[in-house]
Amino acid sequence: MSSRKFSFARLFVISLALSGIATHATAEESFHGTWVLNLEKSKFDPGPPPKSQTRTMSVEGDMQTTLIETVNAKGESTSSRSSYRFDGKDYPVEGSGEIDSIAFKKMDSNTSRGVLKRQGKVVAEVTRKVSADGRTLTLTSKGTNPQGQPTNNVTVFDRKK
Repeated sequence: MSSRKFSFARLFVISLALSGIATHATAEESFHGTWVLNLEKSKFDPGPPPKSQTRTMSVEGDMQTTLIETVNAKGESTSSRSSYRFDGKDYPVEGSGEIDSIAFKKMDSNTSRGVLKRQGKVVAEVTRKVSADGRTLTLTSKGTNPQGQPTNNVTVFDRKK
């Protein structure tokens, strides 16, 4: 009888451990994938908004990588890339004309907060949130653009299928 209790207890502990691993994997994967800007649901203050933007997020080890491809209001294409940990430390951004480093912290499985800098100075703070169903990514940011104007943007992205 005691060996049977031990087996059930052991099975319970293993189940808990595996469910924790699955939850961790899901939390890390909530941001991953390709996200396409939904201009109708987004707000750009000041404008003008870009014509399009696609964000591709992936993970390798403990590093998150984000590739952002944008067609601006003038029709010019740009591409930026950053790789970072959710540890609040600054990491370089390549290819952006607006920022040169970012620092992110994970708030929960679907939310992260970041600080965007240009030449060591904070130019924006952003909150990224994936919806509960995993289909929508919303970025809320406040800061200052390169022209010195205050910005207050809400950008909404749909997960590409």
